[in-house]
Amino acid sequence: MTPSEGRPNRAKRENWVWISLLPLGLGSWAPIVAGARYRVQGWKLAGGFWAAVTIVGFANEGEHHDALAGNVLLLAWVGGIVTSFIVRSEARRRTQASPDGATGVRRDLWPWISLLPLGLGSWAPLIPAVRCRVRWWGAAGLAGAAAPIAGVVLAAASSKPGGTNQTEAAWAFLLLLGSWIAGVGVSFGIRPTYDARRGVPDLDRPIWPRPSERSRAWSARYALTAYVLTFGTVIVVGLVARYGFGTHIQVGVGVLSVDLILVLGLVPLARTRGLSLGDLGIRRTFAMRSLGLVILALGAYFALGAAWSIVFISRSTDRAANILSGVHHDGGFKVAVTVVAVSLSAPIVEEIFFRGLLYRSLRNRLPTYQAALIAGALFGLVHITGYPLITLPVKALFGVLACLLYERTGSLLPGIALHAFVDASAADISVTGNDFIVLIVTAVLVAVILLRAGIQRFIRTRSRISPLVELARASAVT
Repeated sequence: MTPSEGRPNRAKRENWVWISLLPLGLGSWAPIVAGARYRVQGWKLAGGFWAAVTIVGFANEGEHHDALAGNVLLLAWVGGIVTSFIVRSEARRRTQASPDGATGVRRDLWPWISLLPLGLGSWAPLIPAVRCRVRWWGAAGLAGAAAPIAGVVLAAASSKPGGTNQTEAAWAFLLLLGSWIAGVGVSFGIRPTYDARRGVPDLDRPIWPRPSERSRAWSARYALTAYVLTFGTVIVVGLVARYGFGTHIQVGVGVLSVDLILVLGLVPLARTRGLSLGDLGIRRTFAMRSLGLVILALGAYFALGAAWSIVFISRSTDRAANILSGVHHDGGFKVAVTVVAVSLSAPIVEEIFFRGLLYRSLRNRLPTYQAALIAGALFGLVHITGYPLITLPVKALFGVLACLLYERTGSLLPGIALHAFVDASAADISVTGNDFIVLIVTAVLVAVILLRAGIQRFIRTRSRISPLVELARASAVT
């Protein structure tokens, strides 16, 4: 008999209510857990309402709004607790009405809680810790709950009458972002073990796309040779244009030229062994699950990149140079070429070459992390032509994260989306002074993905229920 057998099922199922006791209203959205489990929209809305009140409280913290923020957070805390215990009472009645406690809801939905921004969901590992009684999961959840609180306190302390302490504000930002990333990583990392303990069948887990058989036969020798030749060609062309003809290559034209050279590096492989988009990683994958991984990779990139900037770049005399800084002074056509090259061409071509070809070829001979580190370092090195040396580790970090994203999802599409968001944000800021356009477009695309996933899930649910309804009608007639 396992430790979980022979214990009351109801007690384990309703322990989620204690999450609402977390201070500052961080657990005020606990009713969402019961709402998702029992499919009660009202409970989800109640949890979402108190979570929104909590966010409003944090947003109003400042020199002139501390009292208001404190009252709002206290309201969200008390309201979340009261609502959670009311919902638990109703949930127990539903459990008693169904002796086996079967609800038909998958038990691995809780990791998505950790995706809440600013670390508000970083305590999600507390949920599996309570259900499975694993202490280190509970410790990770408590640490995830404490880190955002420390970040908020440090952010409040950084705001002083004489001005804002930039160092304290930066560390507060890193605490909030770091707790968010750690919470997501731990939550999704322990999910397989959690599913095994809860008896979730392996068939219930998604099967990600696999590399094609043809791509698994690629040699690292060809990929490294293509890298050296293309990189060397880029340097030679740049030197000839600058010193031979005295020409300054415009940013957009330069990016398109580099992309063309990278594409030419694929031609020998296509002619000798054949090549398709599927071989290079351009294939469909799970949109919703990939979206969470893209958010995780984006958060890790910004957090670690910010830490590197604070520790090294801010103290260096060789500051980061923005190659897009003068774009807004160019004509409309040049600006359009630059935006298209940076936001569309570069993400697609660079992901195909560095992840689809280079990483895939290295991965055929090396473990995941070794291949990712090598491919990421080579990706960072090519930026030496346009960026100071002190910034290259940040570029290499992005390369490593993109390799891991490709390894996990089996597709280059999530990496292309991540790459396009980062590069398009830089272009948007350089041209308009802010990144509102990119954020709006991203929000629309995410909404489309969520809506499409919801419609597909509704159709699948109806297709499973329809035969049961017909069987019940036939039984009633007979």
